[in-house]
Amino acid sequence: MAAWTGIAATLLTNGKTIHIIFKSPVPLTENSVCNEPPNSEHAIELRFIQAFIAGEASMIPSCALNVINRCLKDIMTKSSNCSPALPAAIIDACIKRSHLWHQFHHLRLTRNMRVDVNVQEFSNSLGNGSLNSVLQDVPLHNVDVPTASCYQTSLIPKNFKNRTPEEMEKRVTLSPKNSDCLTINEKVLNIIPVALKTYLTMDSVFCNNEEEVQNYPFEFINPLTPSSMPLHCLNSKVEAIIMLLRNFSISPGLCNGTRMKVQRLHGHCVEASLVTGSNRGRTFLIPRTKLIPSDCKYSSHTKQTSVSISTCVFNDN
Repeated sequence: MAAWTGIAATLLTNGKTIHIIFKSPVPLTENSVCNEPPNSEHAIELRFIQAFIAGEASMIPSCALNVINRCLKDIMTKSSNCSPALPAAIIDACIKRSHLWHQFHHLRLTRNMRVDVNVQEFSNSLGNGSLNSVLQDVPLHNVDVPTASCYQTSLIPKNFKNRTPEEMEKRVTLSPKNSDCLTINEKVLNIIPVALKTYLTMDSVFCNNEEEVQNYPFEFINPLTPSSMPLHCLNSKVEAIIMLLRNFSISPGLCNGTRMKVQRLHGHCVEASLVTGSNRGRTFLIPRTKLIPSDCKYSSHTKQTSVSISTCVFNDN
């Protein structure tokens, strides 16, 4: 069993990511090559596997399938009959655009409720708060938030203030925007009555033309927050709940999205324990890590940060 993301792999029994199984590079491109010698022990194990089951198939880009296909062709003693394909353009990156798609066995649903007009109207009216005024056939109070779940005061003190560390582990706040996450994180950290420690990143810019580096001063680079990257100024406290932003080791559960509780804050690493999964309570050191965003539009922007973590709040996108 395999998954595309590390957090999904932890939900599977002995689950691993596709990158680990096939030793594929990160990030993946159409011309990437897996670091798996055909005669290695791991390659021999792959050769005798009858079928690979991968979760989150809709998230797997077509270029990843092509890279895996080439890897398996090198490993197998007899090449498969898949015909070669031209490099996929970025607009054809979904799994259905892969040249291997015709070899899949398709299981189709008989009814797509999302395309039903009534369902669309129901979802839209529920989201904007006009449910009872838009749909005539829906009974009043068909969707209603229980009174016990409604609060007039701020949810942050309600959920996080005067809570034991064990209670803090079970509380999560979801936010649709990164800016809201940062604000909530700061408020939650202020509630924890211990000293605050700040970690700073060491940012760099790599360009083909050295003179172009002068166009990217640190005052401009430091505030940038590309996807899955920590802040330049990262604040944390002992007993704070943090979330990993990188896959370190899937088997113990150290992957992107794993929640941990800070035990100690060292100079160049964070000592934290897992709060979920079969290894709950086990302590690890999160080291200083070099991070290179794959979606940054400013040349090659590198953050060398003390820890690859974010604090407290999830961005629900």
